[in-house]
Amino acid sequence: MKTIIAVLLLAILSLSSRAQQQSSMVYSNALKKTMRLQKAGTVITLVGGLTLFTGSYMYHKAYDDAGSESVPKNKIDTARSIMFGGLGCLAVGVPVLTIGRTKERHLRIEAGIFKTGKEYYAGGIGVKFRF
Repeated sequence: MKTIIAVLLLAILSLSSRAQQQSSMVYSNALKKTMRLQKAGTVITLVGGLTLFTGSYMYHKAYDDAGSESVPKNKIDTARSIMFGGLGCLAVGVPVLTIGRTKERHLRIEAGIFKTGKEYYAGGIGVKFRF
């Protein structure tokens, strides 16, 4: 009976130490994914902002060029399409960027990689409940 308990204890200890080694790789892979998510969100947000600005400039330019004449409908439709495309990119980019940053922060808290000054510590920043 003692040998069975000793074997089970060794098996459990080896599994837990192996799981701890794997967790750093899991955090590393998850951190890389969240960094890519942040970069994608940043790019989409920047493209959306530039597109929105370009569309609004084209809209304003179409009315200025026309003066007292009627504005060509195709110019207005093109400018509106570009503005709505920019708004769509902003509507997608900002949440993607925010989600990426939030996930990165939570991963860093769980991995204990917060840096304060010149030392690392694994202290708690807040309370996290899991159900």
